Amino acid sequence: MTTTLATNHPLMEPRSHIKRFRGVVGAGAGSLGAMGAPTVADARRAASALADAGASRVLLFGSVAGGTAGERSDIDLVAIFDDIDYADRYGLRAGLSDVAGAAAGHPVEVFVTDRPEWRRRSRDVSASFEAGIAPGAVVLVERPAGSVRWNKEIGLPASNIDEALGRLDEATKALDLMRGGMLPGEWEAEAAAAGDARAEEMTNWRMMDVCSAGAVAVETSLKALAAAAGRAAPRGHHIHLLVPLAGSRGDRARAALAALEANTVATEDHPFGDVTIWRQAGTYIADRPDIALGDTARLAPLIARAAVDLAAVAADAAGEHPSAARARRYAARIAEVLAGRDLLTGADLGPEPRTRASIWAPDRARCARSDPRRGHAAVLACAGTHRSAAPGRGADSAPNRRASTCLKQAVAASVWPR
Repeated sequence: MTTTLATNHPLMEPRSHIKRFRGVVGAGAGSLGAMGAPTVADARRAASALADAGASRVLLFGSVAGGTAGERSDIDLVAIFDDIDYADRYGLRAGLSDVAGAAAGHPVEVFVTDRPEWRRRSRDVSASFEAGIAPGAVVLVERPAGSVRWNKEIGLPASNIDEALGRLDEATKALDLMRGGMLPGEWEAEAAAAGDARAEEMTNWRMMDVCSAGAVAVETSLKALAAAAGRAAPRGHHIHLLVPLAGSRGDRARAALAALEANTVATEDHPFGDVTIWRQAGTYIADRPDIALGDTARLAPLIARAAVDLAAVAADAAGEHPSAARARRYAARIAEVLAGRDLLTGADLGPEPRTRASIWAPDRARCARSDPRRGHAAVLACAGTHRSAAPGRGADSAPNRRASTCLKQAVAASVWPR
């Protein structure tokens, strides 16, 4: 019998459930200094709560299982039901994590699956998360199986190549996000053309976005290579742990990352830290106020290039599947931009690269006459020219209207067909 919970079931209301248990879990998390690291006994209380919610097997893995948990560690559990509707998986996971956390007094991460999916992926998909953790998992709850549809179609990839293709799709999505920040947008262009002091901050944020999305593309491409080689990737985002798993394409993977092996802004000792940090630094920018525009402008092209090269390597490993063809197409188009445009300014790269100041400075001799074919930077310079001709004049004045037209065409000139 499939476990399908009603929409008004408490476990299917993650938002209200989070609110209900946040005080309890927060109290446990907030007092970790006094309570110490989570223990197996804490995990057993959490597992009992999962069993009460219907799980017939509960496994413990991660740092608590390995005896290496610290005060900031959470408890990692697998809740295996006899049979679930995979459409309910993530809502169920949210509710179960809160229930288990309330029982344990520590944060708990719950991976939700069922018996057919767990058996298939832990035995037959060597690159899967399940296969990676199964050997060291500790059984906390074991009940006889009830009604199980062993031959059902599982919800997660059923082969290593399908696992690799899923990771490759994630890499392609990250490339698409990365390309959105590779050239200045209209707001940044307007601020720079007007001499707004915030323009540099906006550019730094955009470079951070390139680094962040590029780091995701690097990570997921490496995980695709690991899956294609039949190897389970470790949890987390540490690039140095993924590079050795690239199989026969390891040399190409290392070559793609060669320029990023030594750390310049990352404080960790492991190589490729300048890539790894962006999973955190790209989201919580207040945590790294020391990363300035000079750093991001230097790192963004390097990470973007590594992302493109690794996606191409991963696509080769995936063969002729449509997902591989799509990844190659994105990688090729972005490579063209990296070869011909300056990510900081949007300028065409020529024999004499210009500074940021000269790109944005109004210059009537370079006026593009609102023709985007003259190039992104030239159109922006045209907009600056029009703006300078209208000091103190309203937005509806002819010069400002022409400037707006130029800015819109500059942005349009940066939109690439898929």
